[in-house]
Amino acid sequence: MSRRSRLHVPGGVYYVVQRSNARQPIFTDAADYAIFERLLATMLARCRARVHAFCWEVDAIHLALQVTDMPVGRLMQRLSSQYARRVHRRQGNGGHLFQQRYHSLLIDPDAYLLKLIRHLHLIPVRSQTVRDPNDYALSSQRAYLGMTQVPWLTTSVALRMLAQRPEQARYAYRRLMFEAPTVDEGAHFERGCDDDPRVLGDRQFMADIPRHMRVYRSSYSLDQVIDTVSCTLGVERSEVLSRSRQRRLSLARALITWYATERGVATLAEVARRLERDPSTLFVGVERYRNLRPELFNLTALPDNGPLLRPGPQGAVPSGVTLPNAVAHTNGMAHSNGAAVPSGMGASPGGGGASGLMTSSGVVTSSGVGVGVQAGGAVSASVTMPPRGEEPPTRGVGPALLSGAWVTRR
Repeated sequence: MSRRSRLHVPGGVYYVVQRSNARQPIFTDAADYAIFERLLATMLARCRARVHAFCWEVDAIHLALQVTDMPVGRLMQRLSSQYARRVHRRQGNGGHLFQQRYHSLLIDPDAYLLKLIRHLHLIPVRSQTVRDPNDYALSSQRAYLGMTQVPWLTTSVALRMLAQRPEQARYAYRRLMFEAPTVDEGAHFERGCDDDPRVLGDRQFMADIPRHMRVYRSSYSLDQVIDTVSCTLGVERSEVLSRSRQRRLSLARALITWYATERGVATLAEVARRLERDPSTLFVGVERYRNLRPELFNLTALPDNGPLLRPGPQGAVPSGVTLPNAVAHTNGMAHSNGAAVPSGMGASPGGGGASGLMTSSGVVTSSGVGVGVQAGGAVSASVTMPPRGEEPPTRGVGPALLSGAWVTRR
């Protein structure tokens, strides 16, 4: 897990791991476990936090922890320091009981809370301490099955995600534990997601995190961002880098600026130097076009796996895009049976253009408008839209979970 700066998202659910010093275990006997659990219960009540699952090992603490106002770091620092003092007084020794830093991972509870609970309850099985997780008394497994009661543990949230009635929920939980985890499930809880190693969730979940807390890693370079935005908006790269003040080019520059700074590809000053514009001009453009074209200023609106195909010099067709024999280029325009399409837009009966859309005539514009060629050279335009995906439900990062109004994604 990441050792970078920690995220504090009120209402967020975290996977927290605190390991012991290599020279001294965290727990030596049943009294140590009792002391730690009393301190944890007190800390949860004071901080209005919740534990959804736990697993104690001799040398490690694993928690599915949900916080409110107090950050995870402060809560864990107080808990570990108080416990260390109690243990040292009891055993008559000193030194560092825990490693310097804990590990925390903010998770999307809709997608990963149940998987995280299963991951924690199977830790003793993976370490070959027990063969059946029900035989391990130092985790929340038995509490989820109704075999024991842990006053400071919250099981109702996860069980409600499985079923509304308690009997059905526990049956569904048993089935969940019998399901084989995916091969990379454990790795996900160790490294986080590709965009930010401190977070495990999809792009919609990332967008729900307060903006000043987001830290993204992108494999893009600034030139690749320019290529992608230029192709998406159907403008030439050379025009974007020119001194022209056309509105469509101002929109492209604003989108390049927003995307590059939002994804951590470049700073505003670096983008301004590359586009040869004043930083304040780009900033004003971003604020203006975010209101006029909000559908474009969305991290999910642009791909993040490499630049899109873009036309080469003099309207050359990108590699991998074939044109039928009847298509010729004139002044950067690809003509097919009298229909003019901007260069770089594929006109292949079996291939996609820059937008990936294709009409029956094989001609597509960058905006998704299919041009049908009729007899005699007449041109008829028809709008061809991609299938609409299901709208993501409105949800927060976690505050609804604490209030009990938890709604999972369907």
